[in-house]
Amino acid sequence: MAVSPLRVAVRIRPTQPHDGKAGEPVLSALDDTTLEATCEGAPKQFIFDRVFGPESAQQEVYTSCAAHLVDAVLSGTNGCIFAFGCTGAGKTHSMLGPEGGRKKASQDGVLPRAAAELFRRIARLEAEAKAAIGAGGFSAFEVRASFLEVYCENTFDLLNGPVSASREPSAACALREATDGRVYAEGAQEEKIKSCEQLLEVVAAGARSRATAATGVHAHSSRSHALLILAVEHRWRSVEEKD
Repeated sequence: MAVSPLRVAVRIRPTQPHDGKAGEPVLSALDDTTLEATCEGAPKQFIFDRVFGPESAQQEVYTSCAAHLVDAVLSGTNGCIFAFGCTGAGKTHSMLGPEGGRKKASQDGVLPRAAAELFRRIARLEAEAKAAIGAGGFSAFEVRASFLEVYCENTFDLLNGPVSASREPSAACALREATDGRVYAEGAQEEKIKSCEQLLEVVAAGARSRATAATGVHAHSSRSHALLILAVEHRWRSVEEKD
C-alpha cells in the first residue's frame, strides 16, 4: 500500500492529576481514523490518517507513525516527525517516554524505538554488505546527530556548550541553504552516534540547555521548539572498483 508523503495522527492522552476535577470527556476516538469533539453540547467529527485513544500503547504509535520512516531513511529518503500540542499534551511522553526513554522499555517513545531499530538494521546491513563485497571491499555506515533550539525566531545549537540564558540573537546559528537544497544551521555541532543509548544521552544533555519556564502544568515547561536531526551516511567500495 502506498504511503502518503504527509500523514497526520492525533493522540488523546488519559486524564492526569494536574487536570483538576474531571468532567465529561470532550474528545473521543470513534475508530482508527475518526475523532469526535464535543463543544457546547454539539458533537463534531474530524477525519485523520490515524486517531489514538487514551488507551493506546507506545508501540502502537511507533508502528503506525514512525516505523516506515526508518525504512525510508535507509533507502536514502528524508523522513520527519513533528510533534505538536499545548503544554502537558503528552509530546515528550509520545516522542521519548518516561525518563527520556532510558528506564522502562515498554514505555519507550518514538525516538528510542526508531533509533534502536535503525542501529539494528545498520548492523544487519553491514554484515550483509561485508559478505557480498568480500574481504577486499569496504562498507560502513555513519550516523551523526545535531540538536537545535528554535526560540523567538532564532536557532541555537544545544550541543555546543551552554546556551546563554538571555538567548542573544548574536549567538544564534545562521540558516543556510546548500547547493542540493538542504537547509542547515551554520556552525552547529554534529555528534557521531554509535548506539541508541548514546543518542539518548546526547538528547538528554541538549535538553538541559533548552529555554524553560514554569506554567500551571509543568515547573520546567519548554518555551522553545527542539529539532533533532539525524544524518545517516553509507559508504562502500567493492573489490571491482579501482582507486
